[in-house]
Formats: sequence, structure tokens, C-alpha cells
Amino acid sequence: MPSATFWNRIEPSPRASQVEPQLRAAIRDPLWLLARQWQMGEFAGEDAGSPAYMTVRARRSSITAWRAAGGPWKPLPAGAPLEPQIEAEPFTPVRRNEAEPFTPVDFSLSVELGQTFEDILTAHGAPVAVRSAVRAQFPLTLPVDADQPTKRFLSICAGRAIDGVTLYRDVRDGVMPAMAGLSPAALTDFRHWVEEIFGDIEIRDPETWHPLTLDTRAEVRADLPGGGVGVLSARPSFEGGFEWHSFDLVSHSDEEPAAAPEAITRSVFPVNVSFRGMPNSRWWDFENNRTDFGGLDLNRRDLAKLAVMEFMILHSNDWFVIPLELPVNSLCRIDRLTVVDVFGGTHSVERAQNLGPGPGERWSMFTHTASGGGELADFFLLPPTAAGAVQPGLVVEDVGFMRDPAANMAWAVERQTEGGIGQRRSGDERAAEHAPPPAVTAAPLYYLIETTVPEHWFPFLPVLIRPGEIALQRGAMLPPSAPRPPHGRILRPTSLAGGAYTVREEEVPRTGVTVKRVLHRTRWLDGSTHIWLARRRSLGRGEGASGLRFDLALTKK
Repeated sequence: MPSATFWNRIEPSPRASQVEPQLRAAIRDPLWLLARQWQMGEFAGEDAGSPAYMTVRARRSSITAWRAAGGPWKPLPAGAPLEPQIEAEPFTPVRRNEAEPFTPVDFSLSVELGQTFEDILTAHGAPVAVRSAVRAQFPLTLPVDADQPTKRFLSICAGRAIDGVTLYRDVRDGVMPAMAGLSPAALTDFRHWVEEIFGDIEIRDPETWHPLTLDTRAEVRADLPGGGVGVLSARPSFEGGFEWHSFDLVSHSDEEPAAAPEAITRSVFPVNVSFRGMPNSRWWDFENNRTDFGGLDLNRRDLAKLAVMEFMILHSNDWFVIPLELPVNSLCRIDRLTVVDVFGGTHSVERAQNLGPGPGERWSMFTHTASGGGELADFFLLPPTAAGAVQPGLVVEDVGFMRDPAANMAWAVERQTEGGIGQRRSGDERAAEHAPPPAVTAAPLYYLIETTVPEHWFPFLPVLIRPGEIALQRGAMLPPSAPRPPHGRILRPTSLAGGAYTVREEEVPRTGVTVKRVLHRTRWLDGSTHIWLARRRSLGRGEGASGLRFDLALTKK
């Protein structure tokens, strides 16, 4: 049978017209509470009230331009993240002339652009003869070094499609000859469509890429909230994003800023810092068991863990969060922070970096380094970055730098490059196609000056640049081991203009270095989509062994 449950609510029931004695909630043993306070150490604490509200007075400015280190300044467009501006490189390599037989060409992109141009001609009412004339002027030709997938692709498209990449470059450079029935508006629409979808198409490294150090370096120019103009260095993180910690103040001047700093005044209610597993602030609450900070396995040297655990268990309820919303691309300087407690007391909070013992010894968590590391900047930067929303795509090229102790040199291995139709092509596959035939000799004993290595292995030899400084310079193997230059773009920097490629020795440690060209995509705050191709540096796979040996006397098998 179902049971019936009865209960009574306990509430004051005064017998007189006054309710003051009942509202006091008097207790019978105040000495017990005093002893409990003494036991918990409350008598040794500060006699301070909890914060009631806080007043923040600040000034805000923004980044106005960017540049490659030492290059000209470029305005930072509004409504776009930093990553496509600083890291992007031309979308695909193209052949500059037939004298470069090993520059890869994405023929599938050429066909796509050619078909798009034919659709634009149709939309502009061009006759069929014009399309045939353009197809004859910009044909697809089969290169000598084409791989098998490219040969099969061009066997279908050659003579039937327009070389759209070459057409776009001629239109962009203004060398497109006049042709009867060809509308200039169609050429303009074609150029705008290509640049909107793919950007620039050219053989050129990113402006901010440094082949000597294998990293990306840039600078941004900003109006400082305290007045003047500053220059900040920008180096991306491991994932390629430009978070606040990627910037350091390099220099500042009293130059007139582009816009006056915006004054901000806010009165806000503080909230306690909270995190999963933290102790509850009330005695009659029970914590959940999701995170047991007291169960951490520590030893005497884990000082960082001990400090974090002490904060989480003992002092977490003494920290507060003040909400202050800022738009992206903001440099914010807090001029004054005033705390009003529940007793009406007013307290001014000083900047943490001003409380240190001296220059070079001050510490602040969310502050940028200034003047080469000796000082701290007085602002916080919220950059226009899409670091948390970037989606990495296909790896276009993968090059691994490694040490070879047995050969006493370093190697750069093109593990993956682009094929003739944009497909991913491994270095082992390419090396197998061009492997030299085995040596044939009738002598029972013959001399070999050096063994062969795969085609996609390129030696880097130590050279003395100046006294006390050694770099790794790209060399070449004796024929027929590797008669071809690198197939990709990483090992052939365009900034060197065909000169010797050297890498600093310290940039290739024993763990090795991996450099990749990766497609990226993100959506910005206004919903717009941004696609770019960028280079990423990461740790390598350790030391390698090429099997290279010299001065061998071999017998015929």
C-alpha cells in the first residue's frame, strides 16, 4: 500500500506583538563558536570585509598595421584575423619557365580556372570562337618530368581545356593581348574571382618566413593606450596562433597615434574564482569527488604542484574575478582599480608589476615583456586571432630535418610533396621512379667512392660562417645519386634568389625538426570564411641513418 508522509514546517510563532527576540536566532554556547574560530585560525586573519563592488578605469587602443621584420608597414584590415595576413603564402606553385623542369604545377587547378573562365565568357555573351582562340593561346602542355597520374590526367584535358593559371598571371600582370570579341570586363571578373577564392598564385615564400631559422617572424604597430606608438614582435605559437603571449613590446615612441585612446569606466560586481574540484566556501556543503587535489602524488621537488595545490585548497576563496569585456584587437591599460567592501571601506589595488623589488625581478602573469626583457609593459593585448577556431587541413608538403651521427652531417628529407595534379606524393614513391640502375662491372673487385641515397634526401654540411659560428649548408650528392634539386618549396627559399641555402646549426637539434605546409580554414566573428596556406614547425622524429658510406672496396656478388 502507498504510504502517506506528513511533515511540519518549523517557523517562529511569537506570543507577543514583538518579533525581535525570535529574529536574533540566539545561541546557547557562543564559547564553542569562538573556540571553533580559534581552531581554524580565523583570529590570525585580517579584519577585512568582502568586496561589494569594484570600479575600473582604463584606456583602450588597437593594432593598426603589421609587417615582416624589417619590411614596409601594411594596414591591418578590419574584420579579419591575423593569421591569414601574416602567415599566408601563395596558394600553389606554378612553373615560371621551361628552364625549371622540376617546379611542380597543379594542372587540376589550371583546368578548374580555365573552365571557370569559359563560364564567365559565356555569361558575358562571348562567341564560341573566342573560347577556342583562348584555348589555343593558353594550352596545357605535358612536362617532361610528369608523373603517371599527371600523364593520365593530361591525356584527357590537353587540347580541351584552358591553362587557367597562366591566363590569370597574364591578366594580373597586364600582358594579355587584345583579342577580337574578348571583353575586358570578363577578364576583370575572372581576376577578381581567382583572388577572392585562391588569393595570389605565385612562386614566393611568405614574407614573414625566415629560412635561416625555420620560423615565422613579424611585427605589429599599435597605438599605445598610455600614449604614443609602439612596435611589438609577433611569433606564432606551436599551433600557429597569435595569442596574447605571442607578442612582446620592442620599442615605443612619442609619435602621434592614429586615434586617441578610448576611456573606459566600469562598476562591476566581483565573483569568486571557481574551478572543478575546489573546496566549497560554506561549511555545510559537501564537495564532489570529480577532482581530488589532496590525492596528488608529490615529492620534495614538485614545488609548482605544491604551490598550485595550496592555492586550490586553502586560498581559492580569497580570489575574485572582475568581468571587463573588450573587443578583439584591443590594448587595454588599467589606470585605476578601486574596491569597495561591505563595510564601506575603499581600497586601491596597485599593479602587480609595481610591487616587485626592482627591474628584471618583477613578475606579472598577463603582462608583455618590454625593452628586451628587462621591463614589463603596462597594458594587456587582446589580438584579433582565430587561434582557437582554426581547422588544419591537408598537408601539402612535409620536410624533416635530422641529424645523422654515422655520416657526421644533417639531412633534409622531403617526406611528402605535391604531385602534378595537386595530389600528395611521398618522397619514397618519387625516389623509386628515378632510382639509378645498379652498377654493372666485370671486375671481381671494384672501388666505390660513396654509396647512394634516395633522391629525396638532401645533405646539409657544416660550414664556418664566421669565427665561432657554424651553419648547415645544403649540398648535393654525386651523380647518379641525386642529380635533381628539391621538388618542394621549403628547401628552395625564394628569398635566397638561387643562392646557397644555410640553416643555423642550433635549429636542427638531435630530436630533429619537421616543417610542413598545411592548409587552414577558419570562420571569423562576422561569419566570413578564411582559407590560407601556412608553414608549421614542430619537433622531429629523432636522429636518422642514411646509410651513406665512403671509399668502399666491394666484390662482385
